[in-house]
Amino acid sequence: MTMTYAQYINYEMERLVNYINHIAEFNNSYNKALKDLCSKSNTYNITKTENTKKYEKEIKESYDKAMSLYNDLKRIADKYNSRMNIDSDIQWFQSRLNSTKLPIYEKVTLKLEPSKQDGIATGGASPIQNVLDMYTRNINHEKEFEKKYENLAKQKLAEILIGDNYNPDFYDHAKHKYGPDTAGMLDLAHENRNDLSYTKDAIKLTNWKDPRVASDKDYLRKKLMEQFSYYDFDEDNIPGYFFKNYSEPSQRIANDPDFLKKIKESKNDILNNPKGTSMGFPNYGHNKKSNLHFALGHVDIRNGYIDKNENLHVKVYDTYDFNPKEDSPLIIAGKNKMLDGELKPFFTIHDIIIPKEKLKELWK
Repeated sequence: MTMTYAQYINYEMERLVNYINHIAEFNNSYNKALKDLCSKSNTYNITKTENTKKYEKEIKESYDKAMSLYNDLKRIADKYNSRMNIDSDIQWFQSRLNSTKLPIYEKVTLKLEPSKQDGIATGGASPIQNVLDMYTRNINHEKEFEKKYENLAKQKLAEILIGDNYNPDFYDHAKHKYGPDTAGMLDLAHENRNDLSYTKDAIKLTNWKDPRVASDKDYLRKKLMEQFSYYDFDEDNIPGYFFKNYSEPSQRIANDPDFLKKIKESKNDILNNPKGTSMGFPNYGHNKKSNLHFALGHVDIRNGYIDKNENLHVKVYDTYDFNPKEDSPLIIAGKNKMLDGELKPFFTIHDIIIPKEKLKELWK
């Protein structure tokens, strides 16, 4: 098991809750459709076919199985929280979960078909039976639904891990899987941080009015208003962190190949354009570290100048905002937790120096 017991329990609980809610919504939809059908057919003697009864029984059994699994997992969680050994319980639960079939149902619309015979089951297929027969062909829709369900489950798991169940174990996991800056930035968004050393070479700024960023205050205020408008945050109450050029976070940016490529391509904008330039750190895909992609995403590069020793100085600006326009499960989870108030907004400024030797290679 790659997840800790706490992560596994929370993950499976979320999946089961989602399934239970899905069954409840389906059942409400089914009962409403059946009621509407009966009310529109007052000239007929409506009776349920045997197959209709069979499907209703199956729906109830699916709900009961999911509830039973959830209650068993809840008892295991209680043992875990009481610091009891749950190795055998987890193995038993996994075996039971893997052997339990939890079928997927789609919302229904039952339509009344003209018939002058008593009862809904006539010589041909009944209206209810016509619809219920579709459930035997759900395999055509099941993969698509499961993909949506899987993404939702990932999102819910991410919400738990980066929000209310965020802990040192997850911080270490995020640091290992995504990289130190991804974990560090998430840590900064929490009131109870796990790694104070991440900002040991950073200055905390009160807000955009801090005199140490006076030269960029108008740009910074506008940036905060734009990036955090979705959350309705007051830009005057958003703090910042200024990472010095010798800090590890600034050094990782200064040596990043994608960042250096952007520097190479943007000499004129960096030195002559007051607005500087912008770039996005790419995502290198599944099971590959995309540290600066997840930590910073899209950044502005400003204040470029060459010092007397021929080194290039720039500042990299970013806001920690979980861009609402992105739709990955991790981004949506972060957005939801920021809306809940479990994650706090902030901005970052990284002071970057490109030594003259490296700069000569880039700007040949």
